[in-house]
Amino acid sequence: MNFNQTDRLVNHLMNLSSNGFTSEQLLFAKRVLLDYIGVSLAGRKLLIGKLNELESTGLFSTGDFIPIGGDTGINAMGAALVNGMQSHVADLDDGTRFGAIHPGTTAISAVLAIGNTIGITGNQILSGIILGYESSIILANSIQPEHKLRGYHTTGTCGTIGAAVGSGIVLGLNKESLKHSISAATTVASGLLGAYKDDSDLKAFNAGQAAMNGLCASYLAKAGFKGPVDSIGNRSGFLNAFAAVENLTDFEKDSPSLQMEKIYFKPFAACRHAHPAIQAVKILQNKHTFQLAQIKSIKVYTYKLGIQSHDHQVVNGIHDAKMSTPFSISLFMYNGSAGLNDFTEGNLSRPEIQNLAIKTQLVEDADISAAVPNKRGARVAIEMLNGELFVEKVDYPLGEPEAPMDDVAIETKFKELAKFYGLSEEIGNNIIHDVWNIENCYPSLFKTLTNHKRT
Repeated sequence: MNFNQTDRLVNHLMNLSSNGFTSEQLLFAKRVLLDYIGVSLAGRKLLIGKLNELESTGLFSTGDFIPIGGDTGINAMGAALVNGMQSHVADLDDGTRFGAIHPGTTAISAVLAIGNTIGITGNQILSGIILGYESSIILANSIQPEHKLRGYHTTGTCGTIGAAVGSGIVLGLNKESLKHSISAATTVASGLLGAYKDDSDLKAFNAGQAAMNGLCASYLAKAGFKGPVDSIGNRSGFLNAFAAVENLTDFEKDSPSLQMEKIYFKPFAACRHAHPAIQAVKILQNKHTFQLAQIKSIKVYTYKLGIQSHDHQVVNGIHDAKMSTPFSISLFMYNGSAGLNDFTEGNLSRPEIQNLAIKTQLVEDADISAAVPNKRGARVAIEMLNGELFVEKVDYPLGEPEAPMDDVAIETKFKELAKFYGLSEEIGNNIIHDVWNIENCYPSLFKTLTNHKRT
């Protein structure tokens, strides 16, 4: 295959757009939007002090663009950055196991950053979300796992293109301009896994800068700036630079299905790589009665990419704890949950949880590794001091397409996150109503998201 890879992607996106989306596909876009809003509101509370300081520094000029949960207008770039950071910091945003990317935190962040532009409709918002997801996931699928092995954070790199496409659709870019937007996004795409080691806050920044730079790319294209003939596939382009790959994956075979329909939703506030093990532990605790103090060892047999950067037993801060499978499953075993209210400084220093984490070892299982990305599972073996052994295997943790969270579960998650942020039950219910009916209720939805009072 030697034809233009950028044109392949743009043609695919425009074909999807012109053919229209099914009612089920539009409903799925509403699901990811509702999930995003809840996660973003919760993230804003987690970062509120730092975000207030950032928004008041003069880095962003005043303007008409308001971040989700905010009440002060800043410029569009600033709104995209803030949206991206606050929607990723809680580690509850959606993702896909095939490309190991969180597409919503960048695409929706850029789309909603310009969401109060005069004349924008709910249908435009849904189209921007769908095509933003489509583009970033296709790119991620094409360069993984080599991309991660080289140390890149796909949400920051491929997410920049998703943000450019999503915002470009909302801005009304034509086919040629959308290609130039993608080209501009490829040259600013960035994000390192090493940036969020230890107690770093920069994992969220990877998502925020991707949303901001993607939006910038769309404005550049709208202003008439042009890119090269094939920014994705040329010898020094996106694919070769980030993964030594020459062609995009064979994504056309999936059409008219959407990449978005393969994403997962997250029930736990930990890195997705920890979820199969957390769920296995949950099943074991429901099946058997045992004392945590009587545990001799815990072994988690899982896939190679789920071990790299996730096997540390000692954690340095909340962000680092969420990246640690030993800590995350130990936290769940002790608390019976692993939500935002569980990942606290108090639990980080709790001896019972620390001792369990020290006893937990991650081991690569060749068969489980071979099944990736079709399955990203884990087998947990808990050995007791008396010699008893409890074993459970999970292939598809809750939230995957094969083990979906239904609309009731997604609404429940949203309500919990909205309550965590401080929204009243009435306002939360209004948001739910407006998302499900966004075609007719978008102005009301955006007003509620940016003009409300926390309880």
